[in-house]
Amino acid sequence: MITVRWKLREFLESEGITQYQLMKLAQGRVSKNTIGSAVRNELKGVQFSTLAVIIEILEFHLGRHISISDLIEVKRDALE
Repeated sequence: MITVRWKLREFLESEGITQYQLMKLAQGRVSKNTIGSAVRNELKGVQFSTLAVIIEILEFHLGRHISISDLIEVKRDALE
């Protein structure tokens, strides 16, 4: 079985960015509810456009490239 989950909380913590700071950086381009749900890994889906905006915001703030794999994890159960 494959599961996909957000790693946004871990990424933000490793970069010293709070959820509130990300919300302020987003300036309404991504809703506060969407950011909060992503941080809590509660989003059941995401639009590519939303993911692109989050990456763009983080890249601008950090001054470096961010990969999707920095923010999203694909987990595979071991095959039996």
